[in-house]
Amino acid sequence: KDLDLEVYRRWPGIHSDAVKDVLVLPGETRIVTCSLDTNVMELELERDFHVVHSAHKSGVHSLAYNDDFRLIFSAGFEYHVNCWVVGQAHSAPTRLEDPACPHAAPLLGVQVVPGTPQLLTVDAQGLAKVWDLRMLRAVHTFNVQRTEGTSAVSASGTQAQEVYHSFAFMPECQILCCNSNKDSYLYEYQGMEIQSEPLKVHGDLAPMVACELHEASATVVTAAGTDLALFDTRTGVMKRLMPAAIADDISCLHVNAAG
Repeated sequence: KDLDLEVYRRWPGIHSDAVKDVLVLPGETRIVTCSLDTNVMELELERDFHVVHSAHKSGVHSLAYNDDFRLIFSAGFEYHVNCWVVGQAHSAPTRLEDPACPHAAPLLGVQVVPGTPQLLTVDAQGLAKVWDLRMLRAVHTFNVQRTEGTSAVSASGTQAQEVYHSFAFMPECQILCCNSNKDSYLYEYQGMEIQSEPLKVHGDLAPMVACELHEASATVVTAAGTDLALFDTRTGVMKRLMPAAIADDISCLHVNAAG
């Protein structure tokens, strides 16, 4: 049966380009949006009020929030994270940058580690960082590594640098998952450090387009071409490969609670 839903509130023209991420602030009637127009917006649901955070020079596509510090974090095509205090309009953000070993590629996103003062960032070249929000500085850095025999080679036969397109942190099983076109790397997250060797790398499928976690069974489901693959997050071992799951290439994937 179709649901008869009404629009609760509309903000026409609040962004001038595509909205890429939305946060709901816990315990408040406020959401946060970010856009390719470079702006981060706090939007009040109960009244006609919004706060504009404007400091990014390029599009913004990822948001995170830490309730203990009441800080919003935004990341996009720049090489740093901007840190905003909730509700403070027209204030300059704090930049999260690591001068000792900075990100040198666009960030894939930003994610808080629930129940901790920690923040995770990964860039398109596979540089991952753990940040301590009490000091607003990086406390651990590592590179997503390829295992032997899986290095990428370009059409000319020269070594090609691997490009990463997404990452996710799975707090239920303390796993960090970093994804490139063909490979998915699962790392155990241990306190403020990340295990230096991947639990599993798979590079035999077509370019991967989606990755979903099924929490109840501790399973990661990936989609590549027409294939689906299931991995155990505790061991990184592929549990099942379903070749040609559908006739056409898969473009998106969703796993519901029932699996």
